[in-house]
Amino acid sequence: MLSNEDILKYSLENGLINVITLRSFCLNIYFAILINDEEHKNTAKDFYDRFTKLTEELIKYADGNLSKDFLDSGAVLTKYSIPLVELTEKLFDVKIITGLTQTIDEIKTGTPQNVSEEIVEQISTINKVALVISLNFKEFLKEVFEKEKNNQLFSYSYPFLIRKMIEDTEFYILILERLIRKIDLDPTFVNRSEYQAVDLIRAYNMFLRSFIDPTRADLIIKAQSYVVEAEKILDDYDKLSLSPENQKLLTIRSQKFVDRVALFLESIIEELLNKQVYLIVEPIFLDNMLRSVNSMKYFIFDLETKFESISEE
Repeated sequence: MLSNEDILKYSLENGLINVITLRSFCLNIYFAILINDEEHKNTAKDFYDRFTKLTEELIKYADGNLSKDFLDSGAVLTKYSIPLVELTEKLFDVKIITGLTQTIDEIKTGTPQNVSEEIVEQISTINKVALVISLNFKEFLKEVFEKEKNNQLFSYSYPFLIRKMIEDTEFYILILERLIRKIDLDPTFVNRSEYQAVDLIRAYNMFLRSFIDPTRADLIIKAQSYVVEAEKILDDYDKLSLSPENQKLLTIRSQKFVDRVALFLESIIEELLNKQVYLIVEPIFLDNMLRSVNSMKYFIFDLETKFESISEE
């Protein structure tokens, strides 16, 4: 059973990471759908606004309750967030709200202490609202996926990308359900989290190899090598028994893999900002990828915290 302090901490961390991620998914769908499809573009914009409001609600509780390690991890903001927003605005002739970026950057660090039942009730209400919005967003994504798959909707996003968005949304829904019920970590959940993280990185590199200008064979080959490596790790997660020894070895192996992919993504972003590579995707989606990978490094592959938590079960 989670303590009041843990409920607040995990709600803020998971909330900011995932709500901002789902918010960026809305932009991806908005930019990828043709301008004459007002229905889907307007729905994507509506969900973007709702996730923005959720982010604002979470930030109200953030001062003094988020660690410096978390805020510096790049899971919520990266040093590329603003430059990639500005490049997206330039390429798509749109104005993207960046006020939240400044607000997040000004959050005072700290650790939750003596959290009252009233605060827990308030943050639980936000979690319940986030759950309803996420469930509705999942249904919207499923509709887009089915229409793309059946050639009823043209989009610059692949159906496979939409399916990964659905999986990400489902994972946040699972986290919210556990937080609402005050359920702590367990080995099965940890294993599932790691598996999903590696699988998402596999998908990201599949996207990269198709989004990158074909003249950059070096980057495409590198992305493909990460796809192959991820598939080997996932195969071991499937085949090996869930013993503490195997779990720890897989975690260490996956953690090193995630670290290398993060550096690869940063190198691509640097080249993009320096006009050395071209990608057929909105630049801010690369920031979303990097933030997702950074959140894996901080949250899922945080060995010391995680195994202490498991040992207390």
